[in-house]
Amino acid sequence: MSETPPVEPDGVSSPRDSRVEPSMTSSTGTSSPLDISINPASSPSVATADSSTVDTSALSLSDSDFRCGICNLVIREAFMTRCGHNFCYRCIRSHLQNSSSCPNCNGELTTDQIYPNFILDRCLRDWEMLKKSVTSSPVSHTSPAERTILSGNSSLMEINAMIESLHARKRRLEADERGVELDVLSDFLQRSKSRKVEQYRRLRLEVDIVHADLLLVEMQRRDIRAESQPADSSVAEVPSMPTPALDEDQSEGISTLNERRLRVPSSSGRVSTDVAADVEMKKKGVRSHFTDFEAQYFEAQMRRASGEAMAPLGTLRSLFSRFSRYSQFKVLTSLNSHDLMESSNIISSIEFDRDGELFATAGVSKRIKIFELEAVLANSDRSGSRAEEMDIDEDRMPRPRGISELADVHFPVRELLSQSKLSCLSWNPSVKAHIASSDYDGAVTVWDVGTGQTVVAFREHERRVWSVDYFPADSARIVSGSDDCRVKVWSVNQQKSVATIETRANVCCVRAAPENSHLIAFGSADHHVHFYDLRHTRNPSVIFKGHRKAVSYLRFLNRNDFVSASTDSTLKLWSLQSATANPSMTLSSSSSSSSASVQAPVPPAISAPPPLPPPRSVSPILIPSLPVFTLSASSSAVTASLSASVLSASSASSSVPFNIPNVPAPPLTVVPAGRSSNGPTLRGDCHRTLAGHVNHKHFVGLTASADGEYIMCGSENNGVYMYYRHLSRPMLNLKFGRSHPVTGEEMEDDKDPSLFVSSVCWRKNSNIVLAANSQGNLKVMELI
Repeated sequence: MSETPPVEPDGVSSPRDSRVEPSMTSSTGTSSPLDISINPASSPSVATADSSTVDTSALSLSDSDFRCGICNLVIREAFMTRCGHNFCYRCIRSHLQNSSSCPNCNGELTTDQIYPNFILDRCLRDWEMLKKSVTSSPVSHTSPAERTILSGNSSLMEINAMIESLHARKRRLEADERGVELDVLSDFLQRSKSRKVEQYRRLRLEVDIVHADLLLVEMQRRDIRAESQPADSSVAEVPSMPTPALDEDQSEGISTLNERRLRVPSSSGRVSTDVAADVEMKKKGVRSHFTDFEAQYFEAQMRRASGEAMAPLGTLRSLFSRFSRYSQFKVLTSLNSHDLMESSNIISSIEFDRDGELFATAGVSKRIKIFELEAVLANSDRSGSRAEEMDIDEDRMPRPRGISELADVHFPVRELLSQSKLSCLSWNPSVKAHIASSDYDGAVTVWDVGTGQTVVAFREHERRVWSVDYFPADSARIVSGSDDCRVKVWSVNQQKSVATIETRANVCCVRAAPENSHLIAFGSADHHVHFYDLRHTRNPSVIFKGHRKAVSYLRFLNRNDFVSASTDSTLKLWSLQSATANPSMTLSSSSSSSSASVQAPVPPAISAPPPLPPPRSVSPILIPSLPVFTLSASSSAVTASLSASVLSASSASSSVPFNIPNVPAPPLTVVPAGRSSNGPTLRGDCHRTLAGHVNHKHFVGLTASADGEYIMCGSENNGVYMYYRHLSRPMLNLKFGRSHPVTGEEMEDDKDPSLFVSSVCWRKNSNIVLAANSQGNLKVMELI
């Protein structure tokens, strides 16, 4: 343990009222006079607080007179030896640990023969204070003439000269400061002018473009009006004929006859009124999304300037046409599957079969219900006819406000019973009778709808499975994603999985590429979308980053584009072209996909899950070689998932909606090209962000039209939202009501925060959509 220096003993006067003696012992051991008085109160040579001068002759000593003989620095914590030499305490202590002689005179010396020199310590402290006061005093920076004036021995002329000199110096300093400020201001104004000139030039160019296109549109409108007018104007104009004088009765009869002949038919008036109303409604819809349409228009102008063939006006007309195709949701019928014996009736997934004739629903009720769409609609029509026949005059017996008609009663054509709560469904794209399901116990099951029996069940997942999907290009294979951070590929001809992908976070959704049996995509709690080539499952081929929370759904829109949903209340459009077009990242040959070694720390667990086993080797898949990125529009019906239970999967009685896992995104380190045998992992950029619905913790469903132009999702405000993919805000929405637990009646304007739309589905090549909420209320809707 190091020894601390002794404390100054009591009874020694403090530095404020002490004075260095006329002589002291120097570090060399000889006695030398000290010609400076340290106490400013008793020395006229040192400037006091009220003094205006300092006698610098008092600073005849320098730091070299007080240096330690060991470290050659000014002595700190002075200690004196018995032979009279002074050193720093740490220096002499360290020296005596290795030697027993004085560093200056080589006399015998031990640690018991050194003593603190408090007087020298105070002297050194005062010396430092004196140097600081002298160097910081304005007197030290003045000229001899100025010091003479300040000393009081100066004439009036010298004082005036001094004042004039100070004024001149002040003016120079002020001018310099103004010059600096003006330089900064000039630079700011120049930059602002350059930006405004550029904006003005761009604005003038945009105005000229809009003006030219406006003239072109007006010419086309005149041509259309000219084509719509009759070819022979004489048919439209009837010359006036002189009429003989008639009495009042005859005149009244003739005028009535002329009015009947010249009156425009009422049907034409209705058509004209309907057209005007339709035009006004379309204008209003375009105005509500004016910013997005304007951006699309000028983006098309830029593409035309770069050599794109399609004209911007044609692009904009096409956007307007597709945008105005649908104006509202029309509810055709409602199916209420609310069960009083169940604590929760959440419908987790809705799925159409390959022909769009049957649709299946599944959820926490542990049942898969198969309905025939035509029978449901026909039953609804019969119910509506009976209701019209039994209609009561509303004036005599008005219907209570807030209560809609009773929900139609529909019975499924088949009901499949599961042992666990169900999270997702997927129809076989080739075999109409087969449907796959995933459940909370980690099982993936293939059912035969015709017989109601299980075809095959896979039970390798260790935790609940959120998503399951058939390969559209290979109906014998299925892919699933689970909370055990694994994605597995199954074959209906084998009992064990044929491929396993280990990930770093919970897998919330998984989809197979529509026309490529090699590619799968999945979203997880690390906020990213991962694309994998099943021939190289060690590393992802592409990683799409942009969401701030867990990715809950994926849907392919067309050959290159797909949409993802997240609990950050956004949908994001992505394009594979954005990943392959990056010049710093290139795809490898068609025989191998692009992948890289990605190293990321394991994210913190959500709720202390059991430790995962070490990664296992991936079973090879013998499939023919195909190009890696050859994607097309998905031909399968859309799958939706559900929010599950907060409790573990073993708690079968739980009915609390599960919050989607939200793990902070681990930092991914992409290894540069050349470091991996498979090439670098690509990164895709977001094309557009769609926002307007509410989604913070539940699975709310995601679906898209067959052409990929329209996207629909649920919301946690118990509503359904539809987006046009070229606009960032919703184009349509419909709110669900709350169903009465006994009668099934839907109560309007009910704002229960616990209700949310849990699944949606779009019938292929149709304007029929389905949506269900967390109360088990399913609506069959038509887009009109």
